[in-house]
Amino acid sequence: MKSVSTYIEIKKRKASHTIVNALEYILMLIIILEFNTILLEIKNASNYLSIFAWFVCGLLLCIGKGKKYFDPLLLFLLIGAIPPFLNIYHGTQLSYLKTFVFTLPVFFLYQSTRRINTISELFSPLLKFSNIVSVFAIVSIFYWFFATNLGMIQPTMMVPNDWAEFRFIPTYHFLYYETQEVTFMGYKTMRNSGFFEEGPMYNMVLCTALAVEFFLRPTISWKRIFLLALTIVTTFTTTGFIFISLILGVVLYRMVGKKNVLLKVFIIPFVFISLLSVSSLLVGDKQESGQSSLNARTRDIEECIMIGLKNPIFGQGLFTEKLQEDEGGTYGFSNSLFTLFADGGLYTVSIYVLSYAIIPFVHILKRRRLKWPFFLLSYFLLFSFTITMYNLLTMWILSLGLVLHRSRIGN
Repeated sequence: MKSVSTYIEIKKRKASHTIVNALEYILMLIIILEFNTILLEIKNASNYLSIFAWFVCGLLLCIGKGKKYFDPLLLFLLIGAIPPFLNIYHGTQLSYLKTFVFTLPVFFLYQSTRRINTISELFSPLLKFSNIVSVFAIVSIFYWFFATNLGMIQPTMMVPNDWAEFRFIPTYHFLYYETQEVTFMGYKTMRNSGFFEEGPMYNMVLCTALAVEFFLRPTISWKRIFLLALTIVTTFTTTGFIFISLILGVVLYRMVGKKNVLLKVFIIPFVFISLLSVSSLLVGDKQESGQSSLNARTRDIEECIMIGLKNPIFGQGLFTEKLQEDEGGTYGFSNSLFTLFADGGLYTVSIYVLSYAIIPFVHILKRRRLKWPFFLLSYFLLFSFTITMYNLLTMWILSLGLVLHRSRIGN
């Protein structure tokens, strides 16, 4: 009887593990689709995806059988969400509640109660995230090469798009869209934006997956890293090129080993000079082709700082996108960090900086951990140069960083 009951218990555990894996794949797919994909052209799609994410997390909490305790930090998150709420504008209350009262606490609750014994279990949802993104990368590379550049495949239809301006764009079976033309080194082509609204958004998802592969995957797959890096190159984004250069610098640093300290000293300035060269080349090329956004980004940052300094503690109000007084345009179109300062002040910025920078930096100094702290720092870099303050992906990694403040699992 004991052997039969043991057999049944093992079967139940396997079934539960299979269901949890499937639900985490669904959750990661929802997070990707919500990250400024063309799917969001559908009315209220973002709200539906957020609610679906809460529902999946609820199922995971019921099935996962994780630790049953209440983390005090969750209470601080809920209480801390009250002051900014009193400062938001009319009509944005639901967006605020969805993001900071439901999504962030629900993600934090699930990640803090998961049963974690190994590094693979700790980051298993993000490993699934990278698996899905790798499949999308194969699809987009295929269409970008054979359809966009060689013209061997014709668009299946034209669809309306209202991202920067209303226009019709070609799509290939709704798996790949041609959204942005780019001139690079005198060659005109289309950015590989996959099924995202624009290249920079797709680039951030790809760079996040690349960081997962390099810093979180227990066994590095160089084929997968090459695939993601190649896809990043085809997005033709300055952030993507710089990010790849940084990853290559870390690769070289690791390859040198612990004994060749002198060689490591030379690698650091080499990587720094290479980054400056790549950045100068990209910026110069965009200026020559009339596509430079450097001045606009600089002006945007200055505008965000000026607005934030009017109320440095709580900002002017989250989710506002208030019109600029001087030129009648909108601010906060170039980066997340300064936009958060303008909208939510130092109070809101501190949550993001704590999770993405302070917590990993403390672990590097105190416990000599490198891999997952470097992942969070790399996401902080991507986050700072892309508008993703309130996306599900940002909330997921934000909650992960807050959970890792008490993690004792090593690299």
